[in-house]
Amino acid sequence: MNSSDLAFAGLPTVNSGIESRSRRIAIASIDIAGPYHCGGVGAAYQGLAQALAGAGHEVTVLYLHHGFHHGDLGEWTRYFHARGIRFVHLPPAATGNRVWYANRKEVSLHCYHWLRGQLAFDVVHFHEWLGLPFYSLVAKRDGIAFENTTLCVGTHGPMRWSRQGDETLVSRTEDLVVDFMERKSVEWADVVVSPSQYLLGWMRDDGWILPERSYVAANILEPLGESGNSRPRPDTAIRELVFFGRLDRRKGLPFFCDVLDRLSPSCDFAVTFLGSSNVVVDGRSADDYLRGRSAGWKFTPSLLDSFSRVQALEYLSCPGRLALIPSQVDNSPCTVQECLQEGIPFLASDRGGIPELVHPDDLARVTSPLRVPRFAARLQEILERGQEAARPAEPLNASRERWLGWHAASAGASAPPAKTLGEQRLMSVCVAHYERPRQLEQMLESLRRQSESKFEVVLVDDGSPSEDARSYLRGLEDEFAARHWQLIRQENAGPGIARDLAARSARGSLFLFADDDDVLLPHTVETFARVWDHTRADALTCVLAEFEGDDPPGPIRDADRLLIPLGPALTPGLIAPEFGGTLYLLTRECYFAAGGFSPERDVDEDWELTLQVVARGFDLRMIPEPLVWYRMNPMSRSRADNRFARNQSRLQVYEKLLPLELRDLAALAYARISNAPDVGSQRRLERVASTLEKLHKQRRAQQRVP
Repeated sequence: MNSSDLAFAGLPTVNSGIESRSRRIAIASIDIAGPYHCGGVGAAYQGLAQALAGAGHEVTVLYLHHGFHHGDLGEWTRYFHARGIRFVHLPPAATGNRVWYANRKEVSLHCYHWLRGQLAFDVVHFHEWLGLPFYSLVAKRDGIAFENTTLCVGTHGPMRWSRQGDETLVSRTEDLVVDFMERKSVEWADVVVSPSQYLLGWMRDDGWILPERSYVAANILEPLGESGNSRPRPDTAIRELVFFGRLDRRKGLPFFCDVLDRLSPSCDFAVTFLGSSNVVVDGRSADDYLRGRSAGWKFTPSLLDSFSRVQALEYLSCPGRLALIPSQVDNSPCTVQECLQEGIPFLASDRGGIPELVHPDDLARVTSPLRVPRFAARLQEILERGQEAARPAEPLNASRERWLGWHAASAGASAPPAKTLGEQRLMSVCVAHYERPRQLEQMLESLRRQSESKFEVVLVDDGSPSEDARSYLRGLEDEFAARHWQLIRQENAGPGIARDLAARSARGSLFLFADDDDVLLPHTVETFARVWDHTRADALTCVLAEFEGDDPPGPIRDADRLLIPLGPALTPGLIAPEFGGTLYLLTRECYFAAGGFSPERDVDEDWELTLQVVARGFDLRMIPEPLVWYRMNPMSRSRADNRFARNQSRLQVYEKLLPLELRDLAALAYARISNAPDVGSQRRLERVASTLEKLHKQRRAQQRVP
C-alpha cells in the first residue's frame, strides 16, 4: 500500500454531494475521556462520538472499564446526554486474577453479547487494544450476528507493540492470549482505521494481516474552545518544562530524566511531570522512580498526576510552558495533536507517527532525535530563544470531514453469503460413556430436546462394569433402534479408543463430540449446523458453561463461570486448552486427517486432537455462545491422572513443529510460564512464540498433508 491507499481513498467527504442520513453508531471502548483517567484511546473516541452526534447521527458510547476515575454513572450519563450521546456503562465481571488485563476474553464476549442484544447498529467502532472486538468479529464470521453492520477497528497500539516501547517481553499466558486477540481483531475487521501510516507499516512488518479496507485518518479531538482554533501566544519565552504524557518508559520518562541530569547544573527553569503515574518503571512505581532520579537535581520537580484532559491542556496553555513528549515509540499521540490544535509549544521525539502530524516546515523545529545530547542541546536552545507553536500537517477540520463523510456514505457491511452445500449433510453426535448412567441420562434427554432433528447419536459404552450402568443401557436399545441411533459396547480400553470407535461407526459427514456427563442446550445441534453451513469450517468449538453436582443444570444465565476458548490460537494453546474442549465439531475428513483421538489413557485426548487440527493447518473456528453445560468433577481424569504424561504428550506436538535445536524450548516455556519467570525464560518463550507463528504460517501456506 502507498500513502494514497491509506487515507480513506475514494471515500467522499461531507462536501461531496452525498446525501447524508442519520446512522446508528456504537463506540465500544475500555477508555473514554472523562470517566476514565484519559489516555489517547479515550480522547480519540470521545472526539469521534461528539463529532458524529453533532452531525446528526444516533451515537451510543459503550464504556467497558470496570469503574470511573472521575465522577459517577449519573454524572457521565447526563454529560453525554447533553451532547446528544447515549452513555452505557458495561463493567466486566469481577475477576480474582492479579493481572489487570487477564479477563480480556470475558470483556470481549460481554461486549459482543450486549451489542447483539441491541437494535442493529449501522457501524460499531472498537479499538484493537486488548482484543475488545474479537468475539464480535468471530460472530460475524460465523454468520450469527452483525450481517448488516460495519465493524470498524481502530489501531491505537497493541500490547505487542507497547512491550517493545516499554522494553519488556512476554511473561504470562495472558500476554499470549491478548496478542492473539489483537492480531485477529485487525485481520477480521470489516474496516481498519489507523491514525498513522507508521502503525500500519509496523503491523505489516510484524506479519499482521490487514484487511483490504485499511485506511489512515487522524483522530478527532475535542477542542478546548468552541472554535477549535489555536489561541495566539505572543510570548514565546519558556520558563517551565512540562513532561506531558503517561509516566512510563515508552513515553520517555527515563530518557527525559537523563536529559535533566545533563541540564540540571545550569538550571534556571521549573520542571513539571504532567501525566498518570499509576504505572511501574524499572520495578518501581513512577513516583518512586522520580524521587530516586531527582535526588541529585538542583531543582525540585512538581508532579501533577490526577489532572483530567481539560485540566492538563489548560495548564499547558499558560504562557511560558513547554510540553515535552520524548516518546520512545508512539503511534499518533494525542498529546502532540492536542498541542498542535491548542497552539501549545512543544518538543517531541521524531519517532513513530509523530512526524506525520506536524507541518513539514515546522518538523525540524519541534522534533528531535531521541539521543540525550541532541535533545538536551535543543532544549537548551529553546530555553535561550523561546519556542513558537507548530502548525498541523493538515487543516484541523480535514480529518473530521473525512470521518463524517465516510459515515454519511457507508452502509452496513453484509456478511459473506453462506457457502452452498454440495450434498445433504448428516451430523453424528459421538458420545463415549463409562459408569455414569445418571449423567448420561441427562445428556441423552438434552439430545431428545434438540430443535434440530437431522442427526444421529453414536453411543459407545467403554465396558461399564456395574449392573446399574448395564441395566440403563439395555433400557435404551428399543429407543435407539427406533431413532436409527447406534448403541455400541466394547471392552474397557479408555476414552480415546471409545471416541474413535464412535467416529469410525458414524454415518454422518460431521462429527459432534460430547462428553456423557455434559448437557446440551436445546439449540446446540442447530447452531453448530447453521454455523457450519455458513462457514464450511473443518472444525468448530464453542463457549462452555460450568456447573457442579449430579442434578441437571438450570438456565444458562445462572452459570457461575464461562470457559471461553480462542479457537485457532496455536501459541496460547501450548499453555491452556484455547482450542476448545468437551463439545466440538469436526468434519469426517478433518478428523481422520488429524489422526483421530490418541489411544493412550494418560493424555488430554480432546486437547491433543484439536491441537493437531490447528497444527496441520485446518480451519478451526469458534462459536461465541455457551452451547453446553460442562460438569466440573473433582475426580475427573484431568485432575487425577499422570500430569507428566499428559503434558509430555501435548508438548510432543509442538516439538515436531520446531527445528531440532529448539525443541527443548517448548518444554522450558511451558514449565516457566505458570511461575514467576526470569528474564532468560521470558526470552525463551518469546523465541518459541515467534518460531511457532512463523512455522504455522508456512504450514498454512502449503497444501494440507494428512
